[in-house]
Amino acid sequence: MPQEVLVPLEAVQNHFPEIATQNPPSENANAAGIPDAVDLTREAVERAESA
Repeated sequence: MPQEVLVPLEAVQNHFPEIATQNPPSENANAAGIPDAVDLTREAVERAESA
């Protein structure tokens, strides 16, 4: 992804504070999306926060 497309996590959390308090996804056969992708995204956010 091009660098100019990336947005710092802090900027996202300033505009969408509920992201920081959102519960992790649970098993739900009716849920949209790809659970593995959600897990990878969550791990990336956690790594960024701890850096």
